[in-house]
Amino acid sequence: MDGETSAHTAHPPLRPRIFAVVVLYRQSPSASITVHTLARALEAQDAPPCTVLLYDNTPAAERTAAAPPAGFRYQAAETNRGMLGAVEAALAGAAAEGCGWLLTLDQDTALPEDFFAALRPGLAAAQSDERIGVIVPQLAEGARLLSPAYVGIGRATPLPAGFAGTPAREARAFNSAALLRVQAMHSLGGFDPCFWLDHFDSWLHHRLYVHGWRMHVLGGLTLEHHFSLLDYGKRVSQERYRNFLEAEAAYIDLYEPRIAALAYTAQLGVRWLNQIRRGETRGIRADTRSALWRRLTTRREARIARWRSDMRCAASTASTADAVVASEP
Repeated sequence: MDGETSAHTAHPPLRPRIFAVVVLYRQSPSASITVHTLARALEAQDAPPCTVLLYDNTPAAERTAAAPPAGFRYQAAETNRGMLGAVEAALAGAAAEGCGWLLTLDQDTALPEDFFAALRPGLAAAQSDERIGVIVPQLAEGARLLSPAYVGIGRATPLPAGFAGTPAREARAFNSAALLRVQAMHSLGGFDPCFWLDHFDSWLHHRLYVHGWRMHVLGGLTLEHHFSLLDYGKRVSQERYRNFLEAEAAYIDLYEPRIAALAYTAQLGVRWLNQIRRGETRGIRADTRSALWRRLTTRREARIARWRSDMRCAASTASTADAVVASEP
């Protein structure tokens, strides 16, 4: 299916220098399917010059001594700052090596051997349209499309299967296998340190959009993606679920209009009732109930202040300037 804005393909295939970062957490490089499949993709004859950084957020006491593949760099994080720490380290490396694009990958994404060839339509479109700041594949778990998705009131709607080109309205995508123009990343003026893990991708794509950058979707590339939050009762720890809830609510309070915030409060109530019906663990149900109660009894400004205090961070000047200012019940 063609996108609303067609990609120009008159330019020859590009081989720009790419800086790739694979984020590891409690998994050795040798156990990561992403590391193995990326190494194979880089062996292709037409693969572009690419530097690979394995950024390990695993606690020091749990790290293994396994060596990364030849040619891959390894960096152990001093503290776990999630995706934010990995992206900041990769941007520093990209600047030092003159890389024009940053490729972000999680540890569980299987890449096809022709992955870099599949990026060519997006790179050609980005050469023709300097507004394109991010190139993304479609991600799915089984038959369920996950990313990218249109931003809507109350929920995001995945783009149709096979969509190719630039969406006509705001869309967001997951971090995995996203190719980001380094110039676009620097134009944001910094990151919000509170969105260090969950909803980092929502924050990033919204900021790119309001700064005039656009997304190109690769209609010919769909990757299987293991999305833990589709079954948080089995795949996600209670600590991670609590962090997700807090980031989700904060993002909506900061960047969504009032009607979306009201819809989210109602959705939390439905989520809590569904968790009771499914027999989710008591801790998961309690966290959802607490999040709902907080929205019903605490004003927006107080909720945001509490979240920043809990995260022990402060908003960057750049992110604050783009926040939606709206009164909330």
